[in-house]
Formats: sequence, structure tokens, C-alpha cells
Amino acid sequence: MERTVAARQAVPFIVRFFVPDRPCAAAVAGRARIYPDSKARSREAAIRLAAAMEMQGREPYPGPVRLILNIWYPMPACWSEQKQAQARAGAVLPAGAPLHLYLEMAEALNGVVWRHHSQIVTATISKRYGVDSRLDFQVVGVDESRPFGTGHAEAA
Repeated sequence: MERTVAARQAVPFIVRFFVPDRPCAAAVAGRARIYPDSKARSREAAIRLAAAMEMQGREPYPGPVRLILNIWYPMPACWSEQKQAQARAGAVLPAGAPLHLYLEMAEALNGVVWRHHSQIVTATISKRYGVDSRLDFQVVGVDESRPFGTGHAEAA
């Protein structure tokens, strides 16, 4: 019995999934704004569906989590080959703050991956240009018994 409990606790909670979409935003008076339209709602539904499929019927995680969100933007077709190569290498990065996306996506995962997005204790968000547009998610359970900074399950 002890061995089974220890083995269960040793397996970290890790969920990985992606959504083949990209954030839709517009420039309004020189500032980026998220579209509050049906596309944003359908993206939220796609995120919930992809997460639910990955969870495979498991209950939402009850403890603290670490969220890793990678946002991949398409490269503009009008860019030169040289600039596209720089973007693929990470030398050219997308501008703008992704906080509105973080909040939208955190809300979308409520009741699916975690009970409430207030369980997120660490969030890492990166934005890059890529060949395809997508949102990559990784949620890792945090081990509360370890000191801060050492309690995250290793993300491969």
C-alpha cells in the first residue's frame, strides 16, 4: 500500500496540447486590442476541446500549477527571405504584450485542466514567429512540499 501511494505521488501532473490558431488582434489608435468577436470565442472553445481531449476524462488538477504558453505567429509574407530567416532563428520577435491572451486562455482552461486559474503560481509566456500559427500549452503540477523554485516537475 505504501509503495502504491509513493509511486502515485512520484508521477507529476503534466498536460501538453496545442491549438492550431493564432491570436487575432487589431491596432486601435496605435494600441493593440483583442477582437471580442466570434473568432475569439471559437478559439476559446478550441482550447477547451484540445485540453479536454488531452485530460482524457481526468478531473481538473486541484493544486498549484505552472503554465508554459508558447505563442507562434505566422511570418508576414511581405518579409524578405533574410528577415524570415532571422525570425526563424529567433533574432526577430513579435512585438506587443501577450497578457490579454494569457487571461483569455487561463479562463478557457477553468474547470478543464485546473479548477480555477488562480492556481497558476508560475507562468512562462513566449512569442515567436514560425511556419504555422499555433498556441502550445504545457501545464505542470507544482510539488508544494519543496521550497519555492525547486517544486516544479521537470518539463521535457
